[in-house]
Amino acid sequence: MSKSADNPEVTTEITITGNLTHKAFHAVAKNGYRFVAVLPMKLADQAETVTPGSRWIAQFSPFDFSSARLVEKVADAAE
Repeated sequence: MSKSADNPEVTTEITITGNLTHKAFHAVAKNGYRFVAVLPMKLADQAETVTPGSRWIAQFSPFDFSSARLVEKVADAAE
């Protein structure tokens, strides 16, 4: 069995609440849990879209919930 099958990553929708650096951000999950979200190199071209209030899908390691990797931006609903 592969390691990822034994320990699947946890993904959830999160909201960015502030900037730490150009690739690390304060974030909050729907349940109120606060953590640091990191923008991976493959999404570096989307750095300007990571702004306070923007919503993203984040991926946590099953062993560490203190930080998460941003996976994709959630499309904003038309108002």
